[in-house]
Order: sequence, then C-alpha cells, then structure tokens
Amino acid sequence: MTRSNSSLPAHVISLSLVALMATCILTGCDGTGASNQISIGAALPLTGVVSYYGQDSKRGIDLALNEINSGNGIDGRAVRVVYEDTQGQGNRAVSAIRTLLDIHKVPAVIGGGTSTETLAMAPVAERTKRVLISPVSSASQISQAGSYIFRSVPSDAAQAESLARWIVDKGYTEVALIFVNQAWGVGLKTDFVTSYKNLGGRFLAIEATEQGEVDFRTQLVRMRSERPKAYVALIYAREGGLLLRQARELGITAQFFGADPWTKHHFIESAGDAGNDVLFTTPAHYAGPEFEKFAIHFREKYGQEPGIYEAHGYDTLMLLARAIRQGGASAEEIREQLSRTRGYMGATGETTFDDNGDVPTKGFSRMVWLSGEKVRIE
Repeated sequence: MTRSNSSLPAHVISLSLVALMATCILTGCDGTGASNQISIGAALPLTGVVSYYGQDSKRGIDLALNEINSGNGIDGRAVRVVYEDTQGQGNRAVSAIRTLLDIHKVPAVIGGGTSTETLAMAPVAERTKRVLISPVSSASQISQAGSYIFRSVPSDAAQAESLARWIVDKGYTEVALIFVNQAWGVGLKTDFVTSYKNLGGRFLAIEATEQGEVDFRTQLVRMRSERPKAYVALIYAREGGLLLRQARELGITAQFFGADPWTKHHFIESAGDAGNDVLFTTPAHYAGPEFEKFAIHFREKYGQEPGIYEAHGYDTLMLLARAIRQGGASAEEIREQLSRTRGYMGATGETTFDDNGDVPTKGFSRMVWLSGEKVRIE
C-alpha cells in the first residue's frame, strides 16, 4: 500500500518545506520549479604569478554583471558569475572547469587567463559540449581547440607577424630570442620564428626559461656572446622586468622587444628604469564610443583607468548575455549565437567570430615604455 504525504508526521512535513524553501532561495526557483537565475562560470587565475590576468578580467566581468542585472537581467532573469581560481596552472584549470560544469551546471565558462589554462580546459568543454570563451588567451593553437571554444583577443599568429615586421622595419635582421617554456611562450615563439625568417631575419641565439623564473643571467650571458643588436623576450610581465634589470646590470644596452604581457604595470614595477625605451606589442586599444562609455562606468566603480584585459573581461560577459537573449540559455544555443556574431561593437571594438572562434577583426598595437608610462606608437 502506498503511503500518502498526509500520513507523515507534521514535523517531517515542516522540515521538508523548510528544505525546499532554502533550496529556492539559493538557486532561484520560480513557481514552476525552473530557475529564475542564469549562472555563468569563470575559471581565471585569481592568485599566483599571473593573477593580474584574472583580476583584470574579473573587474571587467563584474562591471558587466552590474550593468546587466541593474537593467532587469536577461529577460527578467538575474545573472550570477561563479568564480573558480586556476592559479595560472593547467591542472588547476581542469579542476576549476569540472567544478563549474559538474556542480554549478553552468552552460558557459569565461576563461582561462593563460593559454596553458585554456588549452587544458578546452577538451573538457568540447567533450561536455559547453562554451568556453577567453578574454586573455592568445596562443595560436587555440584556433583548433574545438567548436565550443571562443576568445575575444586576437591570435598570436597575428601578433607574431606584427612583431616580426616591426623588428625588421627598424633594421634588425639578426636577433637573440628568449621565450617562456609553456603553451603561450612556445606557441608565440614558433609563430614568431616562422614570421621573422620569412622576412629574412636570422636568429643568433634562442634560449628558454620557465614561468616564475627570477634569474636570467645564464641565458643573458650566452645570448650576449653572440653580440646581437636586438633581443626578443617572449616572457611574462614580472619576469620580463627582472630580465631587463639583469640585462642592464650585465652591461647589455641593445634594444629589447617584448609581447603583450609587458603592457601590465607589473613589468615596469619589476624593471624600474631598465624598462625605459622597451618596445612591445599588445592587443590593439579601441577608443570608440563603446569604450568611452565602458571607461566612464569603470572609473565610477573602481576609481582608476581600465586596461586592455578589463575591457576584454567586460566584453566576454556582454557577448554571452547577448547570445542568451538572442537564442536561449543552453550551451548549444549560446554556441550557435556566438558563432553567428558579426560586427558586435563593444569596449574592445568590433567582434566578429570566424569558424575557429577567433576574432580576425582585431589586431595588435605597437607600444613603448617611457619614464614609467606606456605610449602608443602610431
């Protein structure tokens, strides 16, 4: 005989109702049992040696989140972003995305910060058919990571070509190269070597280093022995600053070129005066009305000027919100709408995704550090 709920003790029924109400408060149940809240994941390096990528992106994401929810959310449904810290490491990134997908059941994840993280998470996203969109990762290998993988920044294939042409245009046809031995560094090194050689350039020395390294004297002495007129360093911001400081201490006065991580103030804080006149490429800054509106709101919220990755963090959440409004909140609907994105104007300029989830509408700028300030070279 089936036992009805009416025969259950009153205290059991009361406890069940309390549990149900608590669940609704936490998850946002409406009268039909469906959620009135949309959850998006974010797997970013919030701590560790490249935490600036995650913290910058988070500030932009949080600003976008405030704007979305203050404007009635998405079709009346509030949005929340669930953060997981990747610490800049591939294995932690995999744990982070699994937590977001398996426990929080998000249809899309913003991340990672480094290309190592994104390439580690991409197979998980592809296998589970969930969207992964990065506001930072630029390694060219990501172009082939799968149909659920997108990014708002341009590929390092474009950065390598831009950097190589700039160096040759300045008359440096022989250089020494040092790169960080992980996904971003190896990928950009490979692309740069190809581009530079295609333009007639020659490498006098090529050295590797590890992420988080603090002593580059051994590599610098070996490269110095080849007497290059210019050095190319494809390493992160803090490490790049230390490299420059040690190079000058060793009497190396040649021109140094770097890549997009050197746009961060961590570079010049680490380099000090040794960072003056250093040239580097970085994702192009957009100065149109969409950026100006974003910058006003950013200054109001944080009391400081936004950087490149704050703008990209902002755009990634705005792109996801737009996709959900246009198609729906399932991963497949989000993927479909993102893949159709053409000419979206945001804080980072025009976003048009190609078949690889890349943004061929965006490029790289040439920059120089002068007296502790970044200056764009026209």
